[in-house]
Amino acid sequence: ILQVAPLPPVRAVRVNAHQGWFARPLDDEIRRRMRFRTDVPLPLDPLRQACALAEEGDRINDYLHEEGYFDAVAKVTGRHDGTRITLLVDVDLKDPYLLGTTTIVPGPNQLAIGDAEIRAQFVHKRCLPIVKWPCLAPAPFNRTLYQEDLQKLKELFQRRGYPSVRIQSTAVSGLRVAFDRRTHLVNPTLVIDQRRHIDVAFIGIDNESIKDEQLRKQLTFGQASSADDVEANNSARAIQNYLQTRGYFDARVTWT
Repeated sequence: ILQVAPLPPVRAVRVNAHQGWFARPLDDEIRRRMRFRTDVPLPLDPLRQACALAEEGDRINDYLHEEGYFDAVAKVTGRHDGTRITLLVDVDLKDPYLLGTTTIVPGPNQLAIGDAEIRAQFVHKRCLPIVKWPCLAPAPFNRTLYQEDLQKLKELFQRRGYPSVRIQSTAVSGLRVAFDRRTHLVNPTLVIDQRRHIDVAFIGIDNESIKDEQLRKQLTFGQASSADDVEANNSARAIQNYLQTRGYFDARVTWT
């Protein structure tokens, strides 16, 4: 006896994250990480269907925990409408976590950039989108924004002459160790290895037509995160190509 029936497809996905007016919307980000989307069929067996929806809830929870909503709970249910199903995603974000104390290794103030300036890269205020309204501080911890701050800090070291700097944070790699459920704070540890320092000087350039700032933009040390001899050759080649585009077809760039 063969039983044949159409698999129930998903009609729509509705997400309710219970967020405030000025919070960063999470609806679209949650939908992007779901396996079951519009027109994707669900299992026909009720037990397998319930297990699939539970797995979707776990997938959403993992994403929210990675983003800094460590106590968030997502529940996915299905509402049947004939042969189609509407997925309802109800998210309880719980209380937000704030950025606490940042430990810098090595420290204190043993790097080219002071500890206070390093910590200032991660300070954000929650501002209302109304002119002349005050900003509320501090903003809740967000992993995506924190990673952007790490990249800005790396670029700051590179501008100071440390192109091969390496920065690691427990708020990214060891996230579950960094946050404290009792105080609702994220206390990351930054391990910074600024490595080799370089100071580039340009000799033989007519500063009236070509400025040093234009040549510094051609350097490849920061892009490659390296300051070795190979990258020095690549930077010299990049500057030579740039000079040729400016009309200096016989330009020759060497380094010592």
